[in-house]
Amino acid sequence: MGRRDILLGTGRETGGAPLIPLTLSQIVAAYAAGPVVALLLLSLGGAWSRARRASRARRRRIQCAHCGTIYENFSPEPLPRCPNCVQPNERTAPSSV
Repeated sequence: MGRRDILLGTGRETGGAPLIPLTLSQIVAAYAAGPVVALLLLSLGGAWSRARRASRARRRRIQCAHCGTIYENFSPEPLPRCPNCVQPNERTAPSSV
C-alpha cells in the first residue's frame, strides 16, 4: 500500500495531504485559460509586428520636393536621389493627399 500512496501523491512525507491541492474545477479552468492566453499573446504579437512593418514602410517612402513623385528608397544615404528628376531629397514623410 505504500507504493500506491506515493503514486497518488499522498505519501507520509506530507502527512496524508495531497501534494498539489487542486480541485477538478480549478484544473478545468487552467486548461481552458491556457489556450485563451496563448491566443491573446499571439494576436498582440501579430499586431505589434504589423505596426512595426508599416512604420518601416513609412520610413522608406519619400516624396520628391521638386517633382512630387513618391518612391521607396532602401539605401542608407541621407540625401537619396529621385528616380524621376534625379534631384537629392531629404528623408521626410510624404504629405497625405
